[in-house]
Amino acid sequence: MQIQALRKSELKKKNDWLPEKMLGEIGKLVNKFLLEAGTEGQKPTRLEGIWQDKGFEKLADIEAGL
Repeated sequence: MQIQALRKSELKKKNDWLPEKMLGEIGKLVNKFLLEAGTEGQKPTRLEGIWQDKGFEKLADIEAGL
């Protein structure tokens, strides 16, 4: 997992160095890779409700005290 994170970080850095006129070509290439991998069009993971029933409900309402 660490290697994957490092690779992503390196790609992001290199993307910042690219001339603006090449970004469209890079986008097309990435879309091609996503299509081949079958991951194009996946919905993002929803984080709604991940803190439910974790004990935060017991905390005092801090906004009421302002």
